[in-house]
Amino acid sequence: LRAAHCLSVLGYPEIVPLLLREIRREPHPIARLIYAIYLTRHDVGKAVEVLVEELKRGEYTLPDIVITLKNIRSPKAIPLLRPLLKDPRADVRLGAAEVLVTLGDSKAEQVLLEQLGGDEELRAALLLPKKYREKILPILKKHIDHPDARMRLRVAEKLAELGDPSGFEILLDALQTETDPHRRGSDGELFEQPGIADRVIALIGRPDAYDPFGTKALRDAVISRWRRRWKAEGRRFLQGLHKRKPLPGRQEVGFGNIRLSKEMRDMRTFFYLAGRKLYEIGAMDGSFPPVGRLLGDQSGIWAHPIKVMDGFEFTVLEEGRAPWTLTDCRNFVHRFASCEFRFARNGLYITRRDFVAEDEPALFSQLILHNETDRQRTLNLRFSGQVNIRPSWRSGLKNDLDILAYQDGLISAVDSGTEKWCVVFGADRPPREHELEDNRADLTYPLTLPPHGRATLTFLILAEHEKGVEAAKGKFQTLLKRANEILAEKEAMYRRKILGGIRFRCSDDDVTKAFYCAKANLAMLSADLRPYFVAPYLFAGIPLYTQLLGCDICYSIPGATAGGFGEMARSSLECLAHYAQQRSGWVPHEVCTNGRLIGPGNAQETPQFVIACWKYFQWTGDKGFLEKVYPLCKRGIEFALKRFDKDGDGYLEGPAMVEAADMGPEKLDSACYLCGAFQALARMAEGLGRRGEADGYRRRASELRRRLNADWWNAEEGMWADSLNADGTQRLDGYWTVAVPMETGIADGEKAYAALSRIEKEWVNEWGFVHTRRTDISGESPFVFANDLLAIAAFKYGDPDLGWRMLKLAARAPLEFGMLGAFDEAIPRSANFIQLWSSARFLEGVIEGLAGIEPRAAEHRVRLFPQLPKGLSEFALQNVLIGEHRLDLSCRR
Repeated sequence: LRAAHCLSVLGYPEIVPLLLREIRREPHPIARLIYAIYLTRHDVGKAVEVLVEELKRGEYTLPDIVITLKNIRSPKAIPLLRPLLKDPRADVRLGAAEVLVTLGDSKAEQVLLEQLGGDEELRAALLLPKKYREKILPILKKHIDHPDARMRLRVAEKLAELGDPSGFEILLDALQTETDPHRRGSDGELFEQPGIADRVIALIGRPDAYDPFGTKALRDAVISRWRRRWKAEGRRFLQGLHKRKPLPGRQEVGFGNIRLSKEMRDMRTFFYLAGRKLYEIGAMDGSFPPVGRLLGDQSGIWAHPIKVMDGFEFTVLEEGRAPWTLTDCRNFVHRFASCEFRFARNGLYITRRDFVAEDEPALFSQLILHNETDRQRTLNLRFSGQVNIRPSWRSGLKNDLDILAYQDGLISAVDSGTEKWCVVFGADRPPREHELEDNRADLTYPLTLPPHGRATLTFLILAEHEKGVEAAKGKFQTLLKRANEILAEKEAMYRRKILGGIRFRCSDDDVTKAFYCAKANLAMLSADLRPYFVAPYLFAGIPLYTQLLGCDICYSIPGATAGGFGEMARSSLECLAHYAQQRSGWVPHEVCTNGRLIGPGNAQETPQFVIACWKYFQWTGDKGFLEKVYPLCKRGIEFALKRFDKDGDGYLEGPAMVEAADMGPEKLDSACYLCGAFQALARMAEGLGRRGEADGYRRRASELRRRLNADWWNAEEGMWADSLNADGTQRLDGYWTVAVPMETGIADGEKAYAALSRIEKEWVNEWGFVHTRRTDISGESPFVFANDLLAIAAFKYGDPDLGWRMLKLAARAPLEFGMLGAFDEAIPRSANFIQLWSSARFLEGVIEGLAGIEPRAAEHRVRLFPQLPKGLSEFALQNVLIGEHRLDLSCRR
């Protein structure tokens, strides 16, 4: 088993037949199961066949086999499992049904329905999907006091899934006594890997500071709070059971000449507001609903590597009227440097304006109240802050109980495990009263508004994760007094970054607006997490990808540099280089926001880094950077070949941009980026006067390009193979990486034209270039980044009409979906509502693709190949910075 594991990890070419041989001759059921699990890494189809055969045996490993098949979720299992629905053995029959139900098979559901009323009715009720709620609910409630504690928990979990709170206290008991944190819950999204906490949080409607991996003191305190509220409030406490009505409204973007607006079906849509030290994620209605990983705990206020608050809210209290909590905004306006929430009720017009200091972990929220009536109004305004000081995803840092205190008009909170982590908040005046309960703090302020009078209150939330609470208190008043000045500075800086520098216009107003939105996205994704990192870097996506991500950064360097964010491009590369220096040049895939390496680089990542460094140099002519990074790039490529090319054929093996288990070990994108890296190294060496090294890399690039066009092209299909099996045979699974040979310029001309033509016909739906070609792609949500990539590829091979079509599809992201002005990860549905490579590659598509600018800053030269597609009558770029020079370019019919 140990030898098989090592060979599997190493990508041994004959691993599949070896594992099948061992499974055939192995007498021990557990060993056979482990071999089958190894097999899933290399050939999912064969693994499914083996696991179904093992299930047929009906041995004691059957429950683990069922779990494994459910985790694989392969449709290939359906025809193999269906015959087992008639097996005379109940365990085999129901085990097959359990897997099939997770795959959506209706025949399995019928088998389970037939068990209701019989000896196996409870097991069947636990397996049947939610649509049979009315049939299975009475059965579950009948067994809620089952003598077996594990079965009681399963019943309670199923009841919770069905939206019934009958087992709520059973869930809390299990959550409190469970010693395995992974059984309590995960650090993923809600129900990504369902644990006890997932069911509880789904009922409550929010994580409420619960962390399955937190200290016992923290977990016990949260569960104690839940018990107390459940006892006092009953079903009202379980907000997850109360279906909220959509709140219609309108969102707008207003910045310079960028004017966007959209009628919203529901204002419970996320927004993002950022500085380089802190950001805020909330909803446009004024609330802070859960989102993302950490069981939904990635919304709120973050000053990485910690979160400091789940959120805050304002409540207007006026005698004779019901309390008015400002979470019913119907008009939200994003101005990139700030955002506004507009409220109106009972003759009061209220604007909440939020903004984040650019270089301080400080969020300001100004409340402007206008009395529109002819009489004086006496009000109390309550500010409620929900504290949650916790470490970022996968940081490995301890999460302990938060301690809240009130002094001199301010609330301070510290994490009891490390008093360096804290948050301080309050207003520009002392409150009349305060109240602390658990992790919530209320501050109440009296207000008198004369007829048609106005009042403004400024609140500040200040985070600190290095020097502790006294340091935060020490600068609180200074920052608060400068609130308006800080906002003015932020607005001026954003005007310079977004509206200044490189400028673009064209006869298509949507693409022009999208260009400036892309620049705004780069400004909002700029982060400075020193001292945890050696330099600032660009976040990859919100809310999920605030980590330093290798491939995302590398893809984004040309667009970010050309788009006026050269300093952030360089410092992001320096962050990656810092980790590569420590690991023989191996560029990381993912580094957590406290600097902890959590993902070693995939096969293509180090070659991508080399290409990105060269692209940065082409735009800037930064010789000092090139001299520093060239030795690292050389070392990195040799390391990549040593680690990832085990069979010595010149192609890298292992996971790449597509991490699918059923692909061959050698991936098309890795091969293309390796060839591109050799080309980049040749040019780097030439730029540094190392002609011998340049000639060597040029020969390697030329030979690899020749072989790649021969080995990976399938003439019969008129398409590239997206992976090669261990024996060199091609696999065509239809992934988006078939466009990479054209994106990198590696493809021979005729092959490129044929591939682009077929991609446009079979991979592009109404939203863009889909991840995987299928028979029906109409319901797929393509990555915006993929639209950009295909545009770049098309322009590179002289197809401006396809290139323009893809740019226009990419431009829909900031103009139509989610948070206006933000480039989503995918459209029309997306996990991240602002994504780095979506916006940066859009800029690259316009500047290097449409305008055809190929910079050679160090040589004081530029090559131009502008292309005007049929749908465009003119375009112009101004103030394009190429090293020491500035370029203006216009193109018209």
